[in-house]
Amino acid sequence: TRLQEIERSFTLDGRITPRFIWFEINSSQCNERCVHCYVENAQSGLPFADSFPKLSASDWKRVIAESADLGFVRAQFIGGEPFMWQGEQGEDVLDLAEWAISKKFKFIEIFTNGTLLTKKNVKRIAELKIRVAVSLYSIDPWTHDNCSLTI
Repeated sequence: TRLQEIERSFTLDGRITPRFIWFEINSSQCNERCVHCYVENAQSGLPFADSFPKLSASDWKRVIAESADLGFVRAQFIGGEPFMWQGEQGEDVLDLAEWAISKKFKFIEIFTNGTLLTKKNVKRIAELKIRVAVSLYSIDPWTHDNCSLTI
């Protein structure tokens, strides 16, 4: 039955297993200052700024691989702004997403404010079949910019 099919999709080795994970790759950097966001505090110099470890690309690859081994198949890369993250060898969020795909993640999404998207990374996003979620607070530019405090 459909219910059994749904139940099977949430189990691994007979146990109910989470299937969706957030990878907060860049918790203290963003090029916007959204009034509702905790990242603003990190950029204001408050102690929060150093409360998250800065993981290297190899650390993130290990975390992604371990997550896949635990049964996660859907992931969202979030920040701060994920397109501001850079690994020690120049890796970017798309390199991490590609790694996740190689580890059999079936759904990858990057949550971004969209301001740093380039033709080059949009092309790569399309090639990798990654979804993108974009912050948009209003169709009115003034309202959006006053919420995001676009800089």
